[in-house]
Amino acid sequence: MMSAPKPPSLSDRPCTCLMAWVRNWADPVVLDLAKGLAVTGSKRVLLSLEGETNHSPAAMINAGLLLNSLVCGRAVSEGIGRTSPNTFQLEYGRFNVSCVGVCDKLFTATCSAIAELPAETPLSELDMALEGSGRWSWLAYALCGGASEAIIPSVAIWGGTLTKSDVQIMSVVLRTNYPQPILENGQNDNHQYGFVNIPEGTQLHFCGVNDVDIGTFVVPSRCRCRALYDPTDGEWISIIVPGYGMCKSMLEGGVEFVPDPEKSSSRKKCVSTCLAIGSVKFETPTMLMDMLALVTRGLRELTILADNDDNMTHRIDVDLYALSIACPELQDLTFRAFNVVVSEYNEPLRRWPVKTIRLHNTRVDCPT
Repeated sequence: MMSAPKPPSLSDRPCTCLMAWVRNWADPVVLDLAKGLAVTGSKRVLLSLEGETNHSPAAMINAGLLLNSLVCGRAVSEGIGRTSPNTFQLEYGRFNVSCVGVCDKLFTATCSAIAELPAETPLSELDMALEGSGRWSWLAYALCGGASEAIIPSVAIWGGTLTKSDVQIMSVVLRTNYPQPILENGQNDNHQYGFVNIPEGTQLHFCGVNDVDIGTFVVPSRCRCRALYDPTDGEWISIIVPGYGMCKSMLEGGVEFVPDPEKSSSRKKCVSTCLAIGSVKFETPTMLMDMLALVTRGLRELTILADNDDNMTHRIDVDLYALSIACPELQDLTFRAFNVVVSEYNEPLRRWPVKTIRLHNTRVDCPT
């Protein structure tokens, strides 16, 4: 007697587009959403992360589990990153993540997950809002740091102000592979960067803004995370937990810190395909070029949009010659509401392979 054919699963019948908005992170339905999205096939999935103020342990645990499942590709039941994670392939054609209108803690949690993307990630588009405290350093860590070598094809960053201090910290982040590094001041040279091995059942403390303790959670499985050991913190160690952001633990009960070797390997990932920058204020035009030189390599398409303002005197100048040095492989360039200048015609500009330049509400000033 023949058995009835097995009905097709959701992944056998992928939907065209699936959109999910998460606002109340403390709601238990967040875990159901994570489990459902992980097994649902779709040609395109848009995950919008929202919610500004809920820092409760329940909210942060739910956020961590969802980010681990959908961004890091780990089963919800496994919790945070394992030493050898049992990852699975999300059956998405395209996966877009939008992190706009979130509190600083959720922003850092998202960045910590993005820094650990699996090699075969379906993540194709990432939107990040930079209006908040200390977000530029975490953005640099997400895009260019962590253990992942996966490159996101399209990145958009919105809002915020980029200062000289931000650029300096971003440079240290990329050198140390740590999102909240200790800036060298000659008074504390005993801190060390490395990894920490955390046994199953270890209690970790969530860290909010300014390292404020906002609750605890228990590690469900053995894991290895990026860490910073500062002797001035006594027996405490700062840890970057994928999907949970900055946490702390005591160096006890099998928690083991392994410092980096003196010569650490260089970073292997940067933004290299498409970058959009919208409504970001720059302390000086140099900050834009310095940021591009830090987080991009081989960038092909760049869009820079300022808020439309009829007052030209408030706009910064973007020098195409400097841009040709910061992004020497650029092919497609779009400006809105900037003053575009050419300070000099030299070899980098002559070799620049740009094919298309779009100018919207933009003044161009070239030397004669």
